[in-house]
Amino acid sequence: MAFARTKFGIEYNPRPPDDESFPWAVVMLSVFVLTAISFTAVKVRAWIAAGKDRPAEAATAPAPAEPAPAIETEIPSAAPTLPGAAGRPAVVRNLLAKLEAAEARRDAEMAIDTIERLRSLPGEPVADLDDRLARRLGTLNFKKLYTLKSREWVKEVEVKRGDSLARIARENGATAASTLKLNGDAGANIRPGDKVLVMKHPRFNLVVHGKSKYADLFFLGKFFKRYYLEAEIEARPLDWRLKGVPLKAADREELETLLPPSATVLVPEF
Repeated sequence: MAFARTKFGIEYNPRPPDDESFPWAVVMLSVFVLTAISFTAVKVRAWIAAGKDRPAEAATAPAPAEPAPAIETEIPSAAPTLPGAAGRPAVVRNLLAKLEAAEARRDAEMAIDTIERLRSLPGEPVADLDDRLARRLGTLNFKKLYTLKSREWVKEVEVKRGDSLARIARENGATAASTLKLNGDAGANIRPGDKVLVMKHPRFNLVVHGKSKYADLFFLGKFFKRYYLEAEIEARPLDWRLKGVPLKAADREELETLLPPSATVLVPEF
């Protein structure tokens, strides 16, 4: 607004409508821009504080480590592989599937139990697999004895004054060689108060099938391992030292490690 001199004197002279308008649009636009800038700055600061503004680090960050596999009892894979279960009775198929699962999980105890059940089925529905199952079972039994040191077959005794590894083995019906193998380096120099492992009064029997050229070792009345002869032999009495059994040198050494003097060797006529 303004004052102007007129013919009537000095009078109040309002401005024209265009001059009277205030630039509200400019003010509102400025306020909006400032508000937007302030809001953006606040969001950026919050984003940085929360660690979200690090795309380069995220791209190069190492992948999370995979969890370590559970420790399991390892058993070697079956060799040779057993044939399929197609066409076999349901009980055989189920047991073969269970054996496969035990192999996959490396569960020696389950594998041993399953093979024993397969071999004991009435009517011999797995007669064509028996030799392979027997070989597999022998491998697992040795692992159970020497690696797993099964409490079913092995016990711990305390060394007394005057004891030796041979004496402990003899008192428990075992051999010094098997006792030394069970204890490893710790059995070389034992002292009173030490704890050593020894087989629980093992009762071994070896049945030699001279015509079929194999020998089965039984432990506590159960099949333990099968050995193969290098030639046929006739039925005749044999001593525990296996002098008349045509075995490979490694098999003979293994058997003499296990068989105490009380073990029997049978050669049936069939």
